[in-house]
Parts: sequence; structure tokens; C-alpha cells
Amino acid sequence: EPLTNPYDEAFVEQLVPFLPYMRDARFLGGEPFLIDIYYSIWEKIAEHNPSMRVHITTNATILNNRAKGLLERMNSHIILSMDSIVKETYEQIRLNAKFDRVWEHLQYFLEYTRRKKTQISMAVCPITLNWHEMPDLVRYCNQEGIKVFFNTVYRPEGYTLELLPTEKLEEIVAQLDEEGERLPDNDYLTQYNKNMYLDMVNQIRAWRENSKDDESIYIDDNGGYTSKLVEEALEQLSSHEMVAGCEHPELTKEILKNLLFTDFLDQNDQTPEPSKEVFSNDLYKALHYKMIDTGAETFMRALMDAYRAFAVHTGKTEPDLLNDLTTKMRQVEELTLSHTEQKAIVKEMIRTKPRHFIDMSLSMSVDDARAAFLQHYGAGN
Repeated sequence: EPLTNPYDEAFVEQLVPFLPYMRDARFLGGEPFLIDIYYSIWEKIAEHNPSMRVHITTNATILNNRAKGLLERMNSHIILSMDSIVKETYEQIRLNAKFDRVWEHLQYFLEYTRRKKTQISMAVCPITLNWHEMPDLVRYCNQEGIKVFFNTVYRPEGYTLELLPTEKLEEIVAQLDEEGERLPDNDYLTQYNKNMYLDMVNQIRAWRENSKDDESIYIDDNGGYTSKLVEEALEQLSSHEMVAGCEHPELTKEILKNLLFTDFLDQNDQTPEPSKEVFSNDLYKALHYKMIDTGAETFMRALMDAYRAFAVHTGKTEPDLLNDLTTKMRQVEELTLSHTEQKAIVKEMIRTKPRHFIDMSLSMSVDDARAAFLQHYGAGN
């Protein structure tokens, strides 16, 4: 049953006695110009305390006549959530938004804040798609009298600068440092914006220093998780005949990389447990989608080859046990399995240690092992 929204018109009326004594109100979270009750609150502010500072954080995708009418009756300060002033980049980041319309709304907000003598600022998320535009964005803000603030982005992992390889972070820092030296700082606004810019670059610099550690995690060129230790182990194993000579070498290497990374997470005390769970879930999803793309039979063969190489590399089992495991799993592979059953078996293989998995499989018949998998990781998991 849907939750009942407690913020109704009665709530707005309850605010009225407090409004004459308020100096500041902030509206953010979601898009304020799409939230009906905000319009009711703004009506009361305009009526009872129009000089109150009203801060509105908007992505500027919506600006209707009702909003404009209320803004004109209030003392509004505008914070724009806008990550690029380049049409192509903006529409790549803000899917389904129309840059030309947003730019038109930005011009209105610039004119409004100048006329009302209120403040306009821009909150920007530097990510992999737009970091190179940050110097020009600061120059634009200096030109138009806009204060700029840079958010620190950790998620989604594929877009945060934090998880880029060291070499890429060094390139980014070098380029932003060079551009930063040319940014002006001859008045309050330009000094403020330059300081915000330098703080942003220093955050990237700190990530670069952290990424030099072999224990650090970063995103590779294909958008997957990795580390220096994982890459070194993968390079060593990829040249081994067990991988190079297998039936599906590229798929096997891709799976093996994820197995190595999962093991790396288990051994890495620097990674918090909640983060390990996020990484592991994302890895599992990636492999499950790969199984759907390649088909169960091809995937299972590559998975077994990857497990054999992984177990020999880690020294956690003997080759004859691996051969026995391979035989059992290829028997399982030949069974007529539902999508849920395939998912359960793959999940068990990915998420358990080789020794535990081998002990389980060797102590059971194929049918019993299959039943145990489904009982533990059955439908709905």
C-alpha cells in the first residue's frame, strides 16, 4: 500500500506562524520546481516574509510561468546543478535533458539574480566525462558572476575519477594544474572560484597518490574493477598454457580476472566490508550477464578453465582434484537446466573459495551437488 504523504496543505498552514521570523529557507533534493507543495510554501513565504532568503537548488530543466511568478515575489538565491556548459557533454551526462532549454533557463536565472541582487552559484560533479572541461567552466562562471562548487563523486564507480589508473590520474592532475595556473584571482569571485578549483584538483591528486599503492582498486579501460596485483597475476596466468590453450581463452581470462579480484578483496584488509559486498555483487552481476550473452555451455567451459587456472595459481588444490571437479561440472553443464538453476550454480562457483567448492562437489553425486546448490541459492536469490 502506498505511503501517505504527511506534507499536505494543512502542513503548509502550520508553517505560517513561523514564517515572519525566518531568515533563510532552503529547497533541494529532487527537482524543487516539480514538487507541488513547494509552490504552496513559496506562496506563503511571498505573502508573509518576502525578504527571507530562499535558496533553491535546481537542475534548470524545468521553469514554468508559475515558478517565475513566485520567484519575482521572493528573495531567491539560485544554485544550479549543472555538470557541463558544452551541449554534447551535458546531454551525455544528463540523459533526456535538452541543453538548449536548460541554457535558456540559465539566462533567465542570471538576469533574475542580477536584477534582484541575489546570488547565483553552480554545483558541478567532475567525472570521467567532463573533467577536462572544468577550467573553461570556471572561466565562464567568472565571466557571468557565478560562484562555483565542485562535488566529490564516488558513485557510479564507472564515472568517478577516484578509481582511474594511476597513469590516467597523473595525466589529469598535470593538465588541470597547468590550466589552474592561468585562472585569474584578481577579485573576490575569481579568488573564490580558483580556490574551489584547486581544492578539486587536490582531491584528484590525493586519489592519484593512493592509487600508487598495489592494494588500491581502480576501474580498467573496460569499466571493470581491478588492481595492480590482479593485473600482474592475470598477465602471468594468461601466458600459461592452461589459459592460452583453452577452448575460449578471452572469455576465460575475463572470468579469471574477476575471480582474482574477488580473492584480492578477501585478502585486502584496507577495503571496508560494505565496499567489498558492493564490489562482489557488481562482479557477480557482470559475470551473470556474460553467461546470458555467451550461453550456458560456453560460459561453463570457460568458467571451469578459469577456476582450474585460479586454483593452481593460488595453490589451494591439486590438479587431480581439479580434473575431477571439471568432470563433475561438465556433467552438470550437460543437464537440462532452467535459467534459475544456471544462475544458482554460477553464483555458487563464483562466490565460494575453490577448496570449499571442491570439497562440496567431491563429496556428492552430481545430482546431490545440484540439489544442494539450488537449496542454498535457489529461486529468488
